[in-house]
Amino acid sequence: MSNALYPSYVRIEYHSPFAPHLMTLPTLQWDPGGYDSGEFLCHDTTFVEADVMIKGLVNQMAEIFTDDVVFDQYQIFSSTDPEIDPLPQYGAALAIPGINASTAWFKAVEQIFTARTTLFGVAKLTLLDVPTNNDFNRVTTLSGEYSVLFNIWSGEDTGWAGRDNGRPATFLQATANLNEALRRAYRMT
Repeated sequence: MSNALYPSYVRIEYHSPFAPHLMTLPTLQWDPGGYDSGEFLCHDTTFVEADVMIKGLVNQMAEIFTDDVVFDQYQIFSSTDPEIDPLPQYGAALAIPGINASTAWFKAVEQIFTARTTLFGVAKLTLLDVPTNNDFNRVTTLSGEYSVLFNIWSGEDTGWAGRDNGRPATFLQATANLNEALRRAYRMT
């Protein structure tokens, strides 16, 4: 099924002082073999331990978030049939706090990284309650921790994917703005 969360995905739960958040990231096929957490098929046709792949991305996202944000846990969902909704397969605690020392505004701020996949689809990585150093300009050239984050998310030796199962390959942009739904939920004027 096109644009379905098939065959697998990871759901990462995190929270800020303002609200809990849920991040859903498509992946290639998860397999229960090899490790306690199972393993993901990688774009280079090898396999990577699921816990290592997920923590690698989360630890890099923690570089961007302030210490007011904590990544709590993750769950892996998978299915062997595109007609069947993926079911939970494995979950683990994270307890990884952000480490960015920024004092910039982050309440209701979202940052969206957009990439073209190797199958010509679009993949997005959305971060909520994230500081942007009060810079809301569109980013078209990556540097610093943004570059490292994109390299981990788009690595051939990982199983992160777009909903088309293509590897996030070509960085298009990173945009930051106030998320209107969060702004209303936080009762900001």
